Amino acid sequence: MPLIDTLAVTPTFEEYVRYTVKGNGTILKDPHFKPQYEFLEADKVRYDYIIPMEFVEHMSKEFLKKVGLKMSLPGSYDRQSDPRLQASVVKARELFSALDQELVDKFYEIYKWDFMLLDYSNFSDPNFPFPNSYY
Repeated sequence: MPLIDTLAVTPTFEEYVRYTVKGNGTILKDPHFKPQYEFLEADKVRYDYIIPMEFVEHMSKEFLKKVGLKMSLPGSYDRQSDPRLQASVVKARELFSALDQELVDKFYEIYKWDFMLLDYSNFSDPNFPFPNSYY
């Protein structure tokens, strides 16, 4: 079976953002790209804890102690203590900074509730190219 040249078929980050913003909604039906707040159904369920993967190591200790479980959850993939300096955030800042601000603003609007409800403060750095209304 021949190998597929993934570079030939993989969209660039800008192509992905443009496709998402285009508004046809197809990509947003895929659970990998669907805004997370749609899974949470926060208007129907009251959550005591929502633990983003980036903070699972730190936040899960408090949660597990409170519910009386003696176990641990796998930690964050990034050991950087300042979440604004995590490798994924640094890369995201680099990728978003290369895009037109109007495109970034439209993309942000699609995922705005994820950032707000899940408290992604690691993207609140003033140098991150999200709209000022996020800060």
